[in-house]
Amino acid sequence: MTVLPHVSGGRNKNYESASAAVSVCRSEEMGRYAVAATDIKAGDTVVVEKAYCSVLLAEHRDTHCFHCFNRLVAVVPCPRCCNVAFCSAACQRVALSTHHGVECPVLEVLWESGASVTCLMALRILSQTNIRYFLDMRDQLQQ
Repeated sequence: MTVLPHVSGGRNKNYESASAAVSVCRSEEMGRYAVAATDIKAGDTVVVEKAYCSVLLAEHRDTHCFHCFNRLVAVVPCPRCCNVAFCSAACQRVALSTHHGVECPVLEVLWESGASVTCLMALRILSQTNIRYFLDMRDQLQQ
């Protein structure tokens, strides 16, 4: 499990992912934008959000866990392919029951074809989203 850093200067009351040192403004000319509400020092963390989607790039598959992205020390292989490795049995179990269970049969072809990171992220999002979400959105998308 990834531990996210804390924002500097406390949480913003309107945007929980942002620091209180940031203010969000709107204008006709610029749309919505953020400005410093207080002095921000170099190195201060002003926004922290958990990634909606993340994927491991092919060039890191021999050195990093396919699930949590930590550097591999002891390798736990995928029992279904030789394309990825995990840092622990727990990461292997979670990955196989979620994203890698879907991606395993096609991952090597995607990597070898030079599929972009955007393509890999789209597959990850689709594989992890309940089909009911897309069915419920169908009517709205057709309007």
